[in-house]
Amino acid sequence: MRRPLALLVLAAFATSLVTVVAAPPASAATVPPGFTESTIGGLTLPTAMAFTPDNRIFVAEQGGALRVLRNGGLVSQPFVSLNVDSAGERGLLGVTVAPGFPSVNRVYVYYTVPGSGGASPHNRVSWFAANGDVSSGPEHVIIDLPNLGPTNHNGGALHFGNDGNLFIGVGENGTGSNAQNLATPLGKLLRVTPDGAPAPGNPFADGPGGNDDRVWAYGLRNPFTFAVRPSDGQIFIDDVGENTWEEIDVGVAGANYGWPQTEGPTTQPGINGPLYAYKHDQGCAITGGTFFESQGLGPAYANRYLFSDLCGGWIRALNIADGSVIQLASGIDSPVDLAAGPDGALWYLAHGSGVVGRIAVDNTSPRTFFIRNSPSSGTADATFTFGEQGDVPLFCDWDGNGTDTVGLFRNGTWFLRNTNSTGPAEATFTFGDPGDMPVCGDWNGGGKDSVGVYRNGVFYLKNTNHTGVADRVIGFGDPGDRPVVGDWDGNGTDTVGVFRSGVFFLRNRNTTGPADLTFGYGNAGDTPVAGDWNGDGKTTIGVWRPGVFLLRNTNSTGTAQIVAGYGDAGDVPATGNFDGAGGTGIAVAR
Repeated sequence: MRRPLALLVLAAFATSLVTVVAAPPASAATVPPGFTESTIGGLTLPTAMAFTPDNRIFVAEQGGALRVLRNGGLVSQPFVSLNVDSAGERGLLGVTVAPGFPSVNRVYVYYTVPGSGGASPHNRVSWFAANGDVSSGPEHVIIDLPNLGPTNHNGGALHFGNDGNLFIGVGENGTGSNAQNLATPLGKLLRVTPDGAPAPGNPFADGPGGNDDRVWAYGLRNPFTFAVRPSDGQIFIDDVGENTWEEIDVGVAGANYGWPQTEGPTTQPGINGPLYAYKHDQGCAITGGTFFESQGLGPAYANRYLFSDLCGGWIRALNIADGSVIQLASGIDSPVDLAAGPDGALWYLAHGSGVVGRIAVDNTSPRTFFIRNSPSSGTADATFTFGEQGDVPLFCDWDGNGTDTVGLFRNGTWFLRNTNSTGPAEATFTFGDPGDMPVCGDWNGGGKDSVGVYRNGVFYLKNTNHTGVADRVIGFGDPGDRPVVGDWDGNGTDTVGVFRSGVFFLRNRNTTGPADLTFGYGNAGDTPVAGDWNGDGKTTIGVWRPGVFLLRNTNSTGTAQIVAGYGDAGDVPATGNFDGAGGTGIAVAR
């Protein structure tokens, strides 16, 4: 069997209208070159955390204290201290805040109520009103779950969906048959209103009938964590397995995930098999997951699902489009929760060491660029450093002299150089927001390139390189698409396009409308690139697949006409006319 999930407790940060204690840092993870990690200790068996819009973090401790972290310090007085049964995997296990917090000042918790007077313990969901960093007012109970038998498989995760309803992960309490029984909430993902009533539209609602009207999905063993994607409300469920498999399941209303009949990949009819699963030779319990939609960790980790394992002690990133996985961190002492922070960093909780950790790009290390003047394999024609790790690079003709030079986008600020050499930026200005994807091109045919950003299916383009509002706003593509820009018809003006799961959608005008060209090329996990590879005056597409550029001379479905091995896995690809000779070369930033 598996190691008990009593280790599943998280660490947190604190806020202060009361004393903030600067807890000593503790090293807890090994991260790759170009990243940095910092931690705050002082927590006791942390189990879950929740960020707030006012930059606090609520952290649940298994023993019943809900702590607050503010400005890198732990508030000395708990927000609330609950009387809990913390035997085995029980205790204070989940926390979230209401949509609209702090104006809507509800803090929700999931915890195990001790048995008394001969009654068995049970899990409960309640909310407390927040008055600064401490609770004000009484407990408001919204759900009391059935009496417990064994101490394991309690679930406990809480998140509000984009529809404003509360989702609750509930374990099957060590009894597999509960997971398939729609009359009990055990082994389910529940969906309720903020006051605990069954949410409208739940798939098994039958009023006073035999089903529990709160059930949204079933067949789960122990959904200790799950995550809601902010951009579209998609849910991924991290279901802790038994002897062989750990699962990431796509949340679907009415879905049956198969426990206890199946575990891991399956083709059994009527069962929703996992999006991704891994065996126990890599870990023992999937205990953290979060959608990471920003560019805060660099393009390699953007728009991936990050997840962690309790025994493996690692954090990995799943490419949702193609199922590939890369590692971000290792050596963590029993990680139990992950969160994408508003600062662009990844935050984690370590049960074993009682710390909350922050993984971010190491901005003390510069970006190094390796550029080639032709789209071919070989050594770099020029190498230089510019900017910081985590900056998103691109090359365009900023001064209209016919040569593309380096630019960087960093959290809404642009840094441009007119030569491909080490040195300070020659133009610095703000345009766009953190998390945007940068683009550049000659939008009006004036002979100079200028900047733009792509955000959730909308391009915002400027005709000049300085701070200001967009000169053009173009709805094209969908949230999650990757932008690509080029002079597709050779008329001297760059226009927009997007890449979506191995398909390019290109437009010949910078206006909202349908694609003028649609064709499949590359794989879902590839990075799109564009350039004039043969010098004929038209831009055509390509993809970069770690270490290889695969380029086409026509904008159509087909095989690569140029295959250039260049760069390493983890590099960021770029293209440009680096020597002013008329064709496009290739580059990587490292």
